Amino acid sequence: MWVKRNRFVMLLALILSILALAACSSNEPTNEPADEKPAVNTGTATPSTPEPITPQEPVTITIAWPWGEPEYEARFGGIAEKLKDSITINMIQAQGTKENLQELFAAKTVPDIIFANHGLQPLEELDTLMPIDDLMAKHGFDLARINPFQLAYVRSIDTKNRLVGLPDGGGFATFFYNKDIFDLFGVPYPDPKKPMTWDEMLDIAQRMTATRGGKTYVGFEFTSGPYAPLDEFPANATDPDTGELRLTKDPAFTKYFELLKRYYSIPGIKEAYGTDMFMAGSGAMTIRWNAFMKSDWKENESFKNSIDILPMPVWPEQPNLSPVASTTAITINKYSEQHDAAFQVLAEYYSEENQIRMIRPAHAYPSVSDMEIVKQWAADVPGYQGKNMEAIFEVERPSYQPRKSPWDAYIGMPQALEKFMMSDMDVVKFLREWEEEAAGKVKDAMDKYKQ
Repeated sequence: MWVKRNRFVMLLALILSILALAACSSNEPTNEPADEKPAVNTGTATPSTPEPITPQEPVTITIAWPWGEPEYEARFGGIAEKLKDSITINMIQAQGTKENLQELFAAKTVPDIIFANHGLQPLEELDTLMPIDDLMAKHGFDLARINPFQLAYVRSIDTKNRLVGLPDGGGFATFFYNKDIFDLFGVPYPDPKKPMTWDEMLDIAQRMTATRGGKTYVGFEFTSGPYAPLDEFPANATDPDTGELRLTKDPAFTKYFELLKRYYSIPGIKEAYGTDMFMAGSGAMTIRWNAFMKSDWKENESFKNSIDILPMPVWPEQPNLSPVASTTAITINKYSEQHDAAFQVLAEYYSEENQIRMIRPAHAYPSVSDMEIVKQWAADVPGYQGKNMEAIFEVERPSYQPRKSPWDAYIGMPQALEKFMMSDMDVVKFLREWEEEAAGKVKDAMDKYKQ
C-alpha cells in the first residue's frame, strides 16, 4: 500500500473504530457471526431463497447517491417503504469521486452503499471495495437474475475481475432514424430486424447528405454515440496492467478510424459538425442514448411520430454484437457496520416489483435478465409507444477482455476525434502520433495513482 493511501486508510480506520465502539455500547448486533464459514466462490450465488436476514434492531442504511432526488425516489422510494419496519434508508448526495468521498469520511459520514458513477478506481484508492460473493451466498441471492452483459461490465472494471457490486441498469447507444427524411429522398426504410453493416449505413447516409429545396440535409450524425463502432469490439486503448498504448497494435482502432475517415469524407458532413441536424429535422439517422425520447420535447413533441429505432449497425466479422453495455456499479462499503442490511437493500433493487416500478417510466434501464421484465422498459413513456423496441431488447453485447483499462480515460479520446476530423486523416500516421502524445499522460496518471 502506498504511503499517502496508507495515511488516509489509517485515518479512516481510526474514525470507524470510534463509530464501532459507539455501536457496541448500544448493543448493536454484529454483521458477521463468529462461526460463519466463508462461502465458496463459484462465480454464482446459491439459487435457493432462504428467509431474509432481518436486523434484530432497526438500522439505518445510508446511500451515497450521485444524481437527482426524483430519480432516487423512483429507484428507492418503494424499497424504503417495503423495508421501513427494520431498515431506514437515508440518501446523501455525493458523486463517486475520491474527493467527494474523502469529504464524507472526514465528516464521519460512512455511506453503506456507494454508487460508483466515476468508476471503481476512486473507491479502490480509498480501499472501500469488497467482493460481494459471500453476501450473495449468505442471502441466497441468485446471480442468474442479473443482466449478464451488465454483470460482465461490472467485473471488467475491477482490477482483479472480482464482483464488487451489482449493476444499476446503466444505458447504451441506440440507433434512431427520421422516416420523413427517408421519404424525402425516396430511400427505403432499413430492415427493422436485421442490422446494416457500418459501410452499408454510410452508403445510405451519403445518398441523403445533400441539399433539397434550399435546405441542407445530412444522412447520419454520431452525436452522442461516436464510440459506438469501437465499443462493439470493444477495444482497450491501453493495457489495463501496464498502461502500454495499444492504438497502433490493436487492429480495431485502425478499422474504427478508417470508418471515421470515410464518414468525414462525405461532402457536407464536416460542415455540419457541431450542429444538431437531427433535432432540427434535417438529419436522417443518429446515435443517441437509449432514453433519448423520454423527456418532453415541448413544441417538438410531435416530431417523435416521425422517429423510429433500428438495430445498431455492425461490423461484418461480428454481425450479432451491439456496443458494450456500460453501467454504474452499486457497491457495498467495506467499512460499513451493516453489511447484511445493506445487501438486503441492494437485493430489493432487483426485485420484480422494484424493477418494474422504475423501468416502465424509464427512470432506469432494467438490471435483470428476465425478458418479460426487460420488455416493459419505457412502456409508460409516450415517446416510445409503437416504436421498434425489439431493436433495443433483442441484442448481444460484448465484454472487455480481460478487463476494461482505467488508463483509457487519460488518452484524450474526445479531443483526438475532433483533431482527426480536422487533419488529413492519414490513419496510420495519426494513430502513431496520438500514441506518442498519450503515452506521457498515461504515465503521469499511473505515477499519481501509485503515490
